[in-house]
Amino acid sequence: MGKFESKFDIYLNTEDPAIVRNMIDKYPFAGVCCNPQMVSRLGRPDFANIVKELREATGERKLFIQTPSNDYDGIMRDAEAILKISGDPTVIK
Repeated sequence: MGKFESKFDIYLNTEDPAIVRNMIDKYPFAGVCCNPQMVSRLGRPDFANIVKELREATGERKLFIQTPSNDYDGIMRDAEAILKISGDPTVIK
């Protein structure tokens, strides 16, 4: 049987910037991912500031953020706003 090789990335799945700051350098995380439902658990209405804090805590790693909107126009608006806040490398999901 041939040798099986696999490359995969591990992402920290959290909405809490404090958890990101505490964990991001302790393990080989490729980045952070979260969604609006997760962010709502923080009890903070400032989604944009949370995204900014997540970007700062994540550093140069990838940040996966899901838009709060479900319709095309809303997703596009949200994506533009998120990218203005978070810059690269950010992935909109």
